[in-house]
Amino acid sequence: MRKRILSIIVLLIIPTFAHSQNFGTLSGTFRLGGGNYGTSYSFTTPMIIVALQLLNAVGVNTGFDLRKWSKEEHSFFRFIKIGGDFIIHDWSMSSPTIDIELKRPIEDYQTNLLNSGQYSNYIGYCLNWRSHFTRWGAFIGLDIEWRSFVIFYPYPFNSYHNIRSYVPFAGLRYRLISPTQEIDGFPFNLVSEAGISYVLNTSYHNSDGYGKDALNNGFRLMFGIAITTNRFGSIHLRWSKDMYNLFNNDYEATKGPLLNNEIYNKFSRISVGWSIFM
Repeated sequence: MRKRILSIIVLLIIPTFAHSQNFGTLSGTFRLGGGNYGTSYSFTTPMIIVALQLLNAVGVNTGFDLRKWSKEEHSFFRFIKIGGDFIIHDWSMSSPTIDIELKRPIEDYQTNLLNSGQYSNYIGYCLNWRSHFTRWGAFIGLDIEWRSFVIFYPYPFNSYHNIRSYVPFAGLRYRLISPTQEIDGFPFNLVSEAGISYVLNTSYHNSDGYGKDALNNGFRLMFGIAITTNRFGSIHLRWSKDMYNLFNNDYEATKGPLLNNEIYNKFSRISVGWSIFM
């Protein structure tokens, strides 16, 4: 836990001390993906903002002024935008030798504080860079990811799996609308994204006594599109796909689904979310 907290603090300090330009050039985002927090944030934050504005409209003074807030420069706090993702998983496993059925975690010990009944969830930090005068931008960051699932194979057998991974990532962004129009006051831009990450498994708990060498590490591709603003943050739609096989089929298992069986996976997901300035 201490190492995770230290990693997040360091990632926050880097853009803080590196920042010496206009506040629109560098920004940073804490990421909450899937599970209870990521999903809740994706829905509740915009609802709260709308509710506060509606209460103001009917004469209830909430102390929140969206127009005034949106015109603030937010200064230092551009480094700690908060982003939440609602994740739609498309996960499956198959085997040429046995019937495999993949299920979401169904027991309490298969979940964690951030995750309840989801295949995956993550927390992390992303440093964003863009130029005022070119369409190109870039991002780099690190997620801590949890994955949980249950494998059902020839009745009545099942196998529980819980994996924690570090996922460093980097990528490029391209603004479809000329950035000079933003300088002239155009309120938003359309941005395409492409990135790659590396999934490094750091902890593996399962009901069959497998060690970490039963898993492969590997690359993940990401493509997306976002609508960004200078005042409110951004909304995005992203698709990602694991380009490697999770299980090491050369692992010598003494029981469980890997015993004399090869298992292959297709892991992809769509994330819908947004980030907002604090």
